Amino acid sequence: MAAGVAYLIATPFLLAGVGIIGMQVYGYLRYGEWSPFTMMSLLEGSSPWLNNPQWWLGWHEIVYGFLDWLPVSLLSLFLGWMFWSIARYISEP
Repeated sequence: MAAGVAYLIATPFLLAGVGIIGMQVYGYLRYGEWSPFTMMSLLEGSSPWLNNPQWWLGWHEIVYGFLDWLPVSLLSLFLGWMFWSIARYISEP
């Protein structure tokens, strides 16, 4: 039962990661321009602190820099792999 749930969580993450990379490659091959899709572009506008920090400025630089570097596809593939691994571990006899 738990392995099935983990597989159900893993599959959309894996498919989303592959789909995002596929869309980026298609856009690059068709238009000659790579479209980065980072966590920062996904979270833009969701947190006032990320857009306009008033305190913890050094911490903001670290967090903003990491989120601006981290591709959504990489995070999605990692989460999918992690849940898939958990499901395989649970389902092994």
